[in-house]
Amino acid sequence: MTIDETYFNRYSELRELIEAGYVDYYILEGIEDYNRLVQNGHKALPKDSFNVVGHVLEVIKTDLGLTIWKLTENSTDANRIGTLEQYLKEKYELYSTATFSSKTKNIIRKSLHEIRNNALAHNSLVKGNASISVESLKETLEDIRKKLNSLCYIQVDARVKPVDDVELHTLNTHTKLGIRWMLVNSVVPIQQNTKDLTGIDK
Repeated sequence: MTIDETYFNRYSELRELIEAGYVDYYILEGIEDYNRLVQNGHKALPKDSFNVVGHVLEVIKTDLGLTIWKLTENSTDANRIGTLEQYLKEKYELYSTATFSSKTKNIIRKSLHEIRNNALAHNSLVKGNASISVESLKETLEDIRKKLNSLCYIQVDARVKPVDDVELHTLNTHTKLGIRWMLVNSVVPIQQNTKDLTGIDK
């Protein structure tokens, strides 16, 4: 069995980051799906829980953006998709067969740096005005996954394998089940204020 520890370690770390990004996205999607379900069932989160969930959503959105930034940041000494690609090119003359879309390139070049700066900034009165949708972050993550998958060369190390759709489906299912389990105990019936003829609430 062929083994290249440097390649495998780089690949493994990037794979874990990509999986973490998908977990972030599935949590956001799961909360949105569950919120829709409870609304249709005339139930809602209590005010205290709602405030906490709202805060969690904002934190996870930021974490998703930072994870994608870590995967693509322009640094020669960081383990990112670009340095893994460069390693394979220089040592084995192997190249990626996937390219980033123009939209992904623009997000990497502009929006992600603003998200990173805003997330890590001190309480400055002047901050950037980054605006990017969660769906756009998901599309960018998908482009990055395709890039990593195109850099999975089993002839270099037989342990590497692409992040496939079946694996993501399983991750999606387990993540959303976990979120639903966490939220289900917070859901309460919506109080319907009805009055009798005397005008007294029941």
